[in-house]
Amino acid sequence: MIKSLAYLIFSAGVAAILAVYTCVVVPEPVLTTLYTVGGVIFSVGMSIAITPKTDGVTNTENRRGIRKSYQVVRNSFMYLFAIDTLIFIAAEVLRKTKLESFMGITCALYVLISIVYFTFNFIELQKLGNDIEEQILKEKNIKAS
Repeated sequence: MIKSLAYLIFSAGVAAILAVYTCVVVPEPVLTTLYTVGGVIFSVGMSIAITPKTDGVTNTENRRGIRKSYQVVRNSFMYLFAIDTLIFIAAEVLRKTKLESFMGITCALYVLISIVYFTFNFIELQKLGNDIEEQILKEKNIKAS
């Protein structure tokens, strides 16, 4: 949650500078496209993050650790996408106002950061999957000994 807010503050700060010192306006189709891409990545990530495959791990402590790691990734997906949604709605509501440029830039930057972070989360999910496989193999080898 703290990372999500830090990204929001960063996005708003950069947007404020760009809105004041440039005449950048993010077109509505760009925001819609970014939000759609973020939504697709979010839904795919959530489907992976909510189905940890820990049934082969018999060590209770390791299974809890793996499940906790999945929860952290899942929560980060939810926080980022929730803020994506709120900022996107605010940007749409504030179209044709003095805040249009600021909100459009903030939304675009934050959704781009979210997409990058979602990608890192996919890498973390792949690593967790590998960790599970390694743990299962380790436990099988211990039983076989």
